[in-house]
Amino acid sequence: MKHICLSFALICFATGAHAQTCEDRFAKLLINGNQDFGPTQMHITQEIVGVRTSITQHNDAGNGNGMSKAIDPESDPWTLFANDKMYMSQDKGAPWGFVTDLTVKKGARIMRAQ
Repeated sequence: MKHICLSFALICFATGAHAQTCEDRFAKLLINGNQDFGPTQMHITQEIVGVRTSITQHNDAGNGNGMSKAIDPESDPWTLFANDKMYMSQDKGAPWGFVTDLTVKKGARIMRAQ
């Protein structure tokens, strides 16, 4: 019985420690980008209740610069992140239109995280 209780306690503590590490990692990526992880490519599926599902491919250079392109539906806009600015294209990258400066928003996220 002692072994079962000990095993259960270890699982609970290990799960809690792992969840905190995952949360810390997510917060770091959200605020600072992927600087510590290098270039990444993600396949993202967004499903919002009452709205159609969208699938995008996101490429990140690891320095805050990256691009998301629509996979499904193909008609969704592409998004480019470069030098703390966000651009969008309705026709697969030709041409790009300026959307916003991310430096102000990044600063606000850092302040909220502290």
